Amino acid sequence: MAVFKIPRKLEDLEKEKPGQLCAPDPSCNDPEEACERCITKLEQAPLGLVNDQETFECAYVAVRDLAKVQAPELVKQLAVSMCKNLHTVAASGLQELGEHQYEKGNPAVVEHLSAVHAYTFFLSQIMQHSQASVVEAVKADALNKGAAGKKGRGKAKGAAADDGDGGAAELWYDISGRIARVLVSLLRADLDGVLYRVPTEKSSLLNLVVQAVGRCLGDPGVLKQTKLLGCCHEVLLLTATKHPNCTDAIEFVSSGLASLWKTHDHGVAVAVDLAVAAAKAGCSAPTRLGKALVGKFCEVSPEEYDEASKRGERDIAPVRRAGQLLASMAEKLPEVIHDKMSQLVNYLGCQSADTIRKHLVDCMGALTRYYMGRQANEAGNLALLTSRTNVAAMLLARANDKNAHVRKAVMNNIMELVEGRMWGHDILERTAEVAISRLEDSSLVAGAALELLTRMVECYSSLGGKLAEGLLMENVSKLEAQLEGMEPDDVGPDGEEGAGANAAMWDQGGALDAAATQAQASIIEPTQVDGDAAAPAAKRIDLTYSQIKLLLAILNAELGLARQLTAALPEVEAQLASDSAGVVESAIKLLTLLRRVQLEGVEDAWRRVWHMVFSNSEKVRNTVSDAFNTMISPETEPKDKVGRLRERINRLLPMMGGLDQRDTQALEELLRLALQRGDIAADTARQAVKYLHMHIQKAGVLEKTGCDEFVKACSETRRLSLLCAMLTRHAPDEVVVEAGMVVGMLKTAHVVLKDAVLVRDLAAILGELAAPPHRALHERGAPPGQSLVFSDALANLYSVLLSSYLPEAGGGWAAAAQAAIGAIYTIFPNPHVLLEPLLKELAEMIGASSGHCSAVLLTRAVFIVGCVATQQLALVDKLAKQVRKERTDREKAAAAGGQKGGEDDMDAQLGTGQARDAALDALQEELEAVLLRPGAGLVADWGGLVSGLCHRPDLLAADVALAAAALGALCKLMALDGAYCEANCSVFFTRLTGRGNVKLPTDVRCSMLVALGDLGRRHPNVVEPWTVRMFECLRDEPGEEEVARTCLRILAHLILSDMTKPKGHMAQVARCLVARDPAAKHLALQLFNSLAAKQAKGGKNQVMQYLPEIISDATRGQPMAEQDFKAMMQRLLGYIKQDKLTEQIKVRLVERMENVVVGTPTAAAAAAAPSDAQPAPSTAASQPAASASQPAASAAAMSTGAGEAADSAAAGTAASDGGGSGGGCSAAHMEAAVREWRGIAACLDMVPYSEKGLRMIMERFKCYKHTLGDEQVYRIFKGIAEHGRKGNRSPELKQEVAEYESRLEEAHNTLREEQMAYMAKVEAERAAAEADASAAAADANKVEEAAAAAAAAGAEETEAAGAESAAGGQEGDLAQMEEEDEESAPSPVPVAQAAPGQQSTAGDKRGGAAADAGQEESEDEGEEEDEDDDRTEAPASEGEGEEEGEEYADCDDGDEEGEDAMDMDVDMEDTEWQEVRETSAVSTPPSRRGSALASGAGGGGRAAAGRHDSATSAPTPLAHGAAAGTPMAITPAPGGASDGGDDGDDMAWSPAPAIAASLAAAAGAAAAPPQQQQRQPAPPAQQENVAPFGGFRIKPDPEAQLQQQQGPLGPMPGFGAGGGSVVLGVRIKPDPDARAR
Repeated sequence: MAVFKIPRKLEDLEKEKPGQLCAPDPSCNDPEEACERCITKLEQAPLGLVNDQETFECAYVAVRDLAKVQAPELVKQLAVSMCKNLHTVAASGLQELGEHQYEKGNPAVVEHLSAVHAYTFFLSQIMQHSQASVVEAVKADALNKGAAGKKGRGKAKGAAADDGDGGAAELWYDISGRIARVLVSLLRADLDGVLYRVPTEKSSLLNLVVQAVGRCLGDPGVLKQTKLLGCCHEVLLLTATKHPNCTDAIEFVSSGLASLWKTHDHGVAVAVDLAVAAAKAGCSAPTRLGKALVGKFCEVSPEEYDEASKRGERDIAPVRRAGQLLASMAEKLPEVIHDKMSQLVNYLGCQSADTIRKHLVDCMGALTRYYMGRQANEAGNLALLTSRTNVAAMLLARANDKNAHVRKAVMNNIMELVEGRMWGHDILERTAEVAISRLEDSSLVAGAALELLTRMVECYSSLGGKLAEGLLMENVSKLEAQLEGMEPDDVGPDGEEGAGANAAMWDQGGALDAAATQAQASIIEPTQVDGDAAAPAAKRIDLTYSQIKLLLAILNAELGLARQLTAALPEVEAQLASDSAGVVESAIKLLTLLRRVQLEGVEDAWRRVWHMVFSNSEKVRNTVSDAFNTMISPETEPKDKVGRLRERINRLLPMMGGLDQRDTQALEELLRLALQRGDIAADTARQAVKYLHMHIQKAGVLEKTGCDEFVKACSETRRLSLLCAMLTRHAPDEVVVEAGMVVGMLKTAHVVLKDAVLVRDLAAILGELAAPPHRALHERGAPPGQSLVFSDALANLYSVLLSSYLPEAGGGWAAAAQAAIGAIYTIFPNPHVLLEPLLKELAEMIGASSGHCSAVLLTRAVFIVGCVATQQLALVDKLAKQVRKERTDREKAAAAGGQKGGEDDMDAQLGTGQARDAALDALQEELEAVLLRPGAGLVADWGGLVSGLCHRPDLLAADVALAAAALGALCKLMALDGAYCEANCSVFFTRLTGRGNVKLPTDVRCSMLVALGDLGRRHPNVVEPWTVRMFECLRDEPGEEEVARTCLRILAHLILSDMTKPKGHMAQVARCLVARDPAAKHLALQLFNSLAAKQAKGGKNQVMQYLPEIISDATRGQPMAEQDFKAMMQRLLGYIKQDKLTEQIKVRLVERMENVVVGTPTAAAAAAAPSDAQPAPSTAASQPAASASQPAASAAAMSTGAGEAADSAAAGTAASDGGGSGGGCSAAHMEAAVREWRGIAACLDMVPYSEKGLRMIMERFKCYKHTLGDEQVYRIFKGIAEHGRKGNRSPELKQEVAEYESRLEEAHNTLREEQMAYMAKVEAERAAAEADASAAAADANKVEEAAAAAAAAGAEETEAAGAESAAGGQEGDLAQMEEEDEESAPSPVPVAQAAPGQQSTAGDKRGGAAADAGQEESEDEGEEEDEDDDRTEAPASEGEGEEEGEEYADCDDGDEEGEDAMDMDVDMEDTEWQEVRETSAVSTPPSRRGSALASGAGGGGRAAAGRHDSATSAPTPLAHGAAAGTPMAITPAPGGASDGGDDGDDMAWSPAPAIAASLAAAAGAAAAPPQQQQRQPAPPAQQENVAPFGGFRIKPDPEAQLQQQQGPLGPMPGFGAGGGSVVLGVRIKPDPDARAR
């Protein structure tokens, strides 16, 4: 009898083999006929398939040609017949054979075995055909639905969807389901007991079954066929569990599943589910299938996974699914991963397959949970503890993975473990350290690290939710003290002490059991910070030695966590500035939580959270508001309303202390949002005012006792007053009824408590209550009682300005006075009527009492003037806005009502509405200008005094409070009038930049910078040329950090709003990118980010426009350190991302190198030879080098390569004509050239690579050939060439690069030898020059000694003559002032040292003036001699012609002849530089002290020496109408400005047109005959430092320390004898020329 053996493929049955069933020549070849005949015969005999050859041949033909059968139902009948017969054979047939116990070789058994194999084989073929038919049916169904959708909607579409294609797929699924079910019944039968001798014989059958089911599972549609999917799963499960004795069964299943997950996404879930089901089946090896699946993963090496990840998305998907298999297996069968972990560790070394490493991290997290769960039942298992420790260590190590997603997975897994209390205390501190180290990572990882730290704080705060370090240390000390003297009870198996405690801790997963928790509570409750002292003490529980050690270990771990978090607060705070809103939210939540658990040092960081309320992200703002509400909400709300309000107030009070301006603004905004959202009730404001009244009364009582509680009460009252002011500002309706109480509190705070902070806050409250629409204090229409409140309020506010109750120290009175003036302007209808008499009284007091004035009086008066000016300006603007609003409301009302023919409609028809707006604008401008108009303005008489004070450095330096008040008032007065602003810009910027003697405090300079931003908007045309001085405030020096930060903020505002043109000075801003101050660095980075995002005209990035000047300044003007330069340029070049722009940069940089040459032969040839990219010729000449202490000259000529050849040529000429020091100059030139080469080459190296850019560099080889002698430059170009040769480059490019490299090497070898020889020659010349200089210095010393002796003799004669002249011509107080002037006058200079055209000595001039003039003139001259050297310099401005280059100075301390001599010197210098001017591209203003100053007020001999130096040394060129660039490019005078000494008060250069007119007048005076010059009076601006104030002149009072001046008015005791010691006096005397001027 022939038997059936399973072939490899169906066609093998056509081959005739002895003893086997086959169909070499079927009798019927029609598939449908064969199918029908086969069905008929199979119904007659179940074993006929193997007994009847005809039936076998019909079955073969039918299965072979199934695709040709047109009727699917016929295929289904065939499948049903075969399934029925197979089930009969496998069930009843095998059962019958088993009952008879036939041997395996019995013919009946062989016949049944052949039938099982034959039926299974044919059914697997039918099942394969069914899957193919399903795919075709689904495609046809999709095509039909698409066609129906295009034709129309409704019934047509529904009819198309109901066609038979969908039913065809279901038919084929039904066939596959029937086959799968019969295969399940087959595998459940006793195959081993009846049919097979050994288990290996059934491997072919099992393989056939697994392949058939595997193909079925490969169809994604099977997932929706629940029955079919279940049968397929059961087939594979039975294969793996019921037939494990077949060694190939597990291999068949695992291989099928492996191919499934590699090709289909659902294969991972199918494989893992089968592994889990196999583990639950209860077989002898439950994890065998799972291990086999992991083994299939390990068959692919890490290198192969890396290669697959590199090939593309199609090959990445299998790698991703493989990683998902591991993660799912670890989650559901962790014991499988535990057994295979030693093999999986190697896959952590995958380089490109990041997803593998990420899922392995997930496996480690699942393993940790598995270990913690097992340890609950296996206490003391050291192997398990070791495994857990190793896995945790590996997990923490992966936090340093190179892929951000892997690092994030580490943080997320640890966070889940922490939430489940499955992360041990022993690695708590290490975990916090790892998470903190990731805060500076990308936003993806930083956010996860912040979330992890938040969960750790939430889960590991055992002491009543507190993590205070002091509290933890206190409890640790208690436990350690309790542990002493106790006997250990936790000895381990090996006799080791402490083993039991460790095991217990791991058993609980880092958590305490109930007994331990109660014991811990009994220990720590008495020391809790928030514990209620009145609460009864908890019952103490006796603890064992093991429990105490457990608690001690936990508290030590939490103590380490607290210390780590305290040290990481700056890093967490820095995340608030992240660009990711999610990271910011996580940082806010963490800081809020740390504030709740009372972590030490978190208060400042928590206040930074408030600032985020101004974020642009609504989610961030809501997060901050929620966090704030959490902090102010009590844990248990009181039942009564007053108690709830008071509880909120008590929680808000601690936040009110130690606030700066930004904190105050942020906190007020949070309170506003809380009131708006309803988190704080509106009546909280009224309750807070009542609460404040109680505290002020209590403080008033304590003030009489003078105890320490008074200080504490005052501190708490100040916080409460600030809270009341904030709440009243946003909920004034609730406080209006308490206006009388507020007035009373103001009087008590002022007179009794003498607290300036309280007065300030209460005045602010009054102002809010009086503001519209409340007007609670207005007299009109108010009841009698309210009228009294109005009068009392004004009286108390006026008293704040006049009385001396408030202290001067700390700016207390100033803040209170400013708030009082603001309240007066809100309360009083006509505030200027009330304040005008006050200003007049102050003026009279200053001018009274024989010209002596107290510094305190002057400081207060000037401060009041500034505040009044600001409030008056705000009042005018407010009234104008009110008029506009009323007009707009009328127009809207008319439009809404449909009215026509009215006044507004007539305006619209005639076009007079715009005219009325223009008239209103003109009226507003007139009202603002009249404030400083002489004789009419409210503060007009004070402008000269304020300006004069600011011009006197000796006064400002002597009293800081006076300096702050004067400069603050100057800023406010400058905002009133453009002409006044223009006239005082010089002194303003001098004080701002700190050029003179006066070094103002940081806060004063910051306030000036803020005011400068306001001035820029008020008078943009006046201030714009001066804003260049702001860049000088960016100095990266110790003590200047806050000034630089403020300056960067203001500059960013002005630059981004196009209020200033920074071109020529952006190099100073770029240097802040590498500043030492992190805050300044961050501000500069934000500015450049905004510039890069803001596109300029023509589509160019704005940063691109500033790169030339930045590179020039960093390599040529003020060289930077190499490391800083590279860091700065790396950041700036990163903004240039377009290929077109990067190619342009490469060309510009290469061409720039062509113009930087030295005197070597090859370099000279390179400079002379034209290159392929030769720049256009330019008329620009040499550019003088800037001094180290001043900014570089204008970058207008540096921004192109045109002027650079001339720069280098002029530098070479200067080096050769150095007057005996040519060698030294050449060496310096060589060093500067090499430095610039290296800087430009470094920039080239940072620009991204492109093939076109490389070709451009190679084509311009001649431009930089002369630089290749430097090793560093050569290496950079060599590296660029190597980069162009590597990778997938074309053969042509590689050939060109090879030739280019050979040219580089040849040029380098040649130039290296030449430059070494040149440097040797330069060193020899330098040595010779130094020898000559030493000889000349010896001769000069002899001449100086003789000149010094002559100068001493001349000084004695001059002093004698001056004293005699002054003694004979003065009487009374004026005589005394002249004597003081003579004592302080400096020594003159001998005639021998005077320059040609100058007066011999200052002493001769003073003596001649006293002899020719009368007593009054002598007095004026003596005063001017005594004044400090405080002058204003004026640089050239555009469009001024010949007047541009002349110098302007306020020579208040010299006579007319000295001024004329100065002007003559200027004209002489103009003549000398007439020829140079035509070839000069960038000109520099003349030196102040070296060329203009003839008088000796700044130090007699020093000034004369300065003139002498100017006459003998090379003069400085002047700019005559040809200055390149914008006015922003004008630079200060170079080193000559410091010739006069460091104590001079160098004024800023003024580009104002008015000053140019003064220069023209000075030039005309210089051209007059000498006799006319002596008779001609100097211009008013040059006679005095300041315009006269009411006919008075200002100077220091030398008797201030000796006298206590009595003020003329009684209400001001602080200004008179009762005002304390006077630290500074100001002498004010009549000015006889004031009225004439």
